[in-house]
Amino acid sequence: MRLGFNMPIPEPQLAIFHGPLMVSGFLGTLISLERAVGTGYGWAYLAPVSTAAGGVMLIAGLPGGALLMTLGSLVLLIIFIAIIRLQTSLFTVAMGSGALLWLIGNLFWLAGFPVWEIVFWWAGFVVLTIAGERLEITRIVGFTKG
Repeated sequence: MRLGFNMPIPEPQLAIFHGPLMVSGFLGTLISLERAVGTGYGWAYLAPVSTAAGGVMLIAGLPGGALLMTLGSLVLLIIFIAIIRLQTSLFTVAMGSGALLWLIGNLFWLAGFPVWEIVFWWAGFVVLTIAGERLEITRIVGFTKG
């Protein structure tokens, strides 16, 4: 009981999905949506739709969530392959490499590996994506002293 409200106790099973939900269901959805909008390719929206639907399926306890999130990570990798073919640079390769790590992690998760063995692949996705986006921002804005 908090603040006078009785809150339902969530399923204990949800705790094991915290990592996949945050990495694939939240960050993966936002990052792939950003890239889908940026490319303007209609097919690219399959990535955020898949990862968001996979997250909802995990929360609802329905099967197939991991498969949809893996599909979304595959589509993001294909998006980055298209981007790199148009503009090969350090930041696009960094983010594309991050997408590859995300796909590898999701494939291991789909194969039944425990999350604690996969988390480093997912962390690589997050770190390389952030680093790539920071490099992209400095290209646009430029370096400043101070």
